[in-house]
Amino acid sequence: MNTDLRSDRPGGRARSRRPAQLPAAAMAAALLAAGAAVLAASSPANAIGIPNDAFLYRLGAVTSTAAVPVQNFTDRITYTTAGGFSRTVSIAVRTPPGAAETELPVVIIAHGGGEQPNARNPATTLPEWGEALARAGYLTINVLHGTNVGTDRTALCNAIGYPVTPDPAALSATLQDLAAALVQASQSAGGVAIAVDELIDAHPGLFDHLADMGEEHDEESPLVEQVMDILLARLQGCRSINGLGLWDRPYDIAAVVDALHDGVITELDGWIDTDRIALLGHSNGTSSVLNAVGLQRALPNGVKVPAPFPAGHERRPLAAVALSPMGVNTYGLFDTAAWAPGVTDSKEHSWMGLNDIAVMTLTGDGDNHCKTRYVCSDSDSGAKRMIPFHRMPGGNKYSVYLHDRLAEEIVSSHELFGSLDAPGVCRSPSLAGLCADEVKWLKSAVIAFLDAHVLSEQSAVNWLRSKNLSRASGRLARMKRK
Repeated sequence: MNTDLRSDRPGGRARSRRPAQLPAAAMAAALLAAGAAVLAASSPANAIGIPNDAFLYRLGAVTSTAAVPVQNFTDRITYTTAGGFSRTVSIAVRTPPGAAETELPVVIIAHGGGEQPNARNPATTLPEWGEALARAGYLTINVLHGTNVGTDRTALCNAIGYPVTPDPAALSATLQDLAAALVQASQSAGGVAIAVDELIDAHPGLFDHLADMGEEHDEESPLVEQVMDILLARLQGCRSINGLGLWDRPYDIAAVVDALHDGVITELDGWIDTDRIALLGHSNGTSSVLNAVGLQRALPNGVKVPAPFPAGHERRPLAAVALSPMGVNTYGLFDTAAWAPGVTDSKEHSWMGLNDIAVMTLTGDGDNHCKTRYVCSDSDSGAKRMIPFHRMPGGNKYSVYLHDRLAEEIVSSHELFGSLDAPGVCRSPSLAGLCADEVKWLKSAVIAFLDAHVLSEQSAVNWLRSKNLSRASGRLARMKRK
């Protein structure tokens, strides 16, 4: 992408309210009608002889591999945190291939995982979704959620009434328990016990060191990461609130939305339609984007993270996509009815504020961190990741679920939903074909959802109301609506 995005335009400034590359509703209908003849050579046919791919929404955008221009803006977006410190949000902007200047709909994309080094390239955070949606006619913005350490985090904790220092005796006892557990877990983890005193002495950086240590020793013993997670949950001091950006990340998203409305990045003048903004996140990124528009997260001591854009806010985005959303009892997500059989109308749960906004969740049988079918020892599963859809208020809510149990082998994975198989998530040759199909189903559903609820495309609305996703996937991918 050129430094000035306007330099590629062939002539005068275009003022169309629609991306030039988005097809009309009639084109989508024609594709379904003529699909058999066009796709017979490349797409398996169903029982009535129509190639499965013919039922996908906007197949051209789904399968496109056109090069997508990208430009980083690493120091343009800043905001003042609740602790009074300035925080900078780095972004990578992608525009549709060959697009001339016009006001484009926007999708802001939030990566999963915890905090990332501030020096990391924002263009490498969920780049596959950034490129896929740019090819579909959207201006995409990938956000990098940087670190929050030292006095910045302490000031934030003081400002929101969160305990800055855990009880020293409890801290020491917990660390000793950690060391003992790690030594029992494996001989190679014995070095962690030696580091306990160092960790206590270096208390200001305790949680950051523990997180790094968990990653370093994860492959040496399957228990190490689990022990680290338990430790971080037990120690409710200030250092624990940002392991996954519990406070900062929704405000990072809000800062990007505000920057677009306020014209902070002048190179984007003429490219942004601020009336058509949507959000997309993967894994922990789903909590970031949903928190920004109404989801509520509770810290261990009861402090709750406010939503920057609750229902009725004039800058609230129109829609949100949640790839592999987090379920109840995970990093601040709560539901007072979760363990009360028969109770379905509790007003105390994280998703109650997601009213008057369109949301699509996407998960599947293999969507867990254990890389096994259905469920992990800590209940991480596709079923748990369906909880957000079930608990959200009705009205323009959708769920897409990949039913691998109907296939011969497990295909979907937690990584697949975020990476679209670009890093080779489906490594087995026997899975390559079905994995590629699942990527197409995911793209098709997300593009249809965005076209319907950001662009108000009737063809997309019709597709979402149809059984075309089930037909295209041979019933392996199914959509629910409420």
